[in-house]
Amino acid sequence: MKKINRNPPPKVFVENKLSLDNWHRYVKPIRDALVVDFDNKCAYCESDVGITSHAEIENFYPKSKFPFDIAFEWNNLLLSCSICNAAKRDRFPVNDKGEPLLINPSNEDTALHIKLDKETGLYEGITDKGKVTISTLNLNRIGLVARRKEKILLETISNKFPQVQTNTDSDTIYNNFIENLESIKFVISSRTEEKKIEGFVNNMLYASVITAMETYLSDVFINAVITNQAYLRKFVETYPKFKKSENESSENIMKFPLSKIFEYHDEINEIVIKEILSIIYHNLTTVSPMFKDTFDVNFPKNLGVIYKAILIRHDIVHRNGRTKIDEKTKIAKIHDLEKNDVLDLIEKVKDFIAEIDAQMRKI
Repeated sequence: MKKINRNPPPKVFVENKLSLDNWHRYVKPIRDALVVDFDNKCAYCESDVGITSHAEIENFYPKSKFPFDIAFEWNNLLLSCSICNAAKRDRFPVNDKGEPLLINPSNEDTALHIKLDKETGLYEGITDKGKVTISTLNLNRIGLVARRKEKILLETISNKFPQVQTNTDSDTIYNNFIENLESIKFVISSRTEEKKIEGFVNNMLYASVITAMETYLSDVFINAVITNQAYLRKFVETYPKFKKSENESSENIMKFPLSKIFEYHDEINEIVIKEILSIIYHNLTTVSPMFKDTFDVNFPKNLGVIYKAILIRHDIVHRNGRTKIDEKTKIAKIHDLEKNDVLDLIEKVKDFIAEIDAQMRKI
């Protein structure tokens, strides 16, 4: 819960004389203005509205108990989710002086009355007003606490691992991938005609296609795992490095007394993130079972061209475009890629990622 810096009332609110008889006519434009003021979030619990419930207009001073001109002052109108609105209804506790014991986020600093326990995700009342507000609106209901804990976790991850984009959605990740490929195609179309330079540029662009693929696979996997505890658990339970078979050493097995179980539980996110950041995402033989075991997402079987391209990319990046020295001929061949080689790879990679993306959007 936080204080909201309100905008001036909309014209429809100012230019029309609202009364008990006609205010219903202006509900939509007033609600639309409140959606903007409160960034489409409930004034009390900060949940997004309009997704699982309608955005509702909440009268802080209830219209059933207060004169119309007070109940319909602009700063008395709040945006609310249906759950908070139902919880408050016309409840309006006051202290001995008749002052409200509920916080109005339109004009009060909520931090003076409520604090967040970052260990539990629970709101705690600092003052009587804070305690009554939490109790009246049930601001520690299970769903809200879980969402706060997830937000705290993501903020912690962002601070410790700034290279991880925890707020990136599926559309952004996929669109970034497509934009990368389009940029490569643009460079190809405006390449130089000098043969020596052209070959070098083609090699670099060819390698960049694999990099774009790797970036997508990395971003979509990491974001899904760190923003969903169910997938985090699935990854931990199925990732080979975290398991031990009868024939394997106990190098990766952590042993600790039962009294430390919660301490290690709190560290699991950091352990997992360090590991998934270290994975080489163009190593499809490792990445494919990760996607299958964690998300039940299947890589297509006809990836021969891409596997070959990954090997060529390795030669370009690590051997200056040359293959390994042949044991018989003692000669290393040079990859002399052409424009069409790059364009063909772009289409193969685009088709591959489109198939993965379609599956990831269903999870």
